[in-house]
Amino acid sequence: MFDIEAHKKYLESILATGKFDNLARFGVWCCIGLAHDDSIFEFLATHAGGTSTQIRQRVGDYLDQVWNGNENSNPLSDLEQVDWDPDAVEMEDDAAAQGATDLLAGLSFLAQWCTGHNVERLVACAEVLINRIDYLESFELIGGHAANPVENEMNAQKNFARDLVAGILSDQDKRKYHEWLFNLGTP
Repeated sequence: MFDIEAHKKYLESILATGKFDNLARFGVWCCIGLAHDDSIFEFLATHAGGTSTQIRQRVGDYLDQVWNGNENSNPLSDLEQVDWDPDAVEMEDDAAAQGATDLLAGLSFLAQWCTGHNVERLVACAEVLINRIDYLESFELIGGHAANPVENEMNAQKNFARDLVAGILSDQDKRKYHEWLFNLGTP
């Protein structure tokens, strides 16, 4: 079993030693992990208007913007206001609805980092991603893509945080340690 509180404290201690201007990349990286599933964007499109491709592009553009150091605006505030009745969600859409909730939470925590620069907001992004992976594993939607997916993710987060603070990440490392997530397909 894993200790999420100890994990969060560890991440906070690592990230607190990093260069202020690069730390947002940790939150972006977590949000990219949350955005691995097309069904999330299809679900959001039914409630937010627009197409899933347009929403995915907007989210991707925002994450690229923050990754590249522009934390000044959040063009996704309208998405964060999207609401739906959880009781009205069809059973086959439950995983996508939960994924949309998790993605919007991660994006909100990232936006909070951008305005307040509190490391706890970045760690909250990481916790949302861990919870998402735990959800997928609990409903057997991850399959055999990774042994112990939650533990795998916690280790990936530690590795990415250490690499970020050490300054050894490149602009192309947005999916580093998360390659397995992007091979899951749609649940």
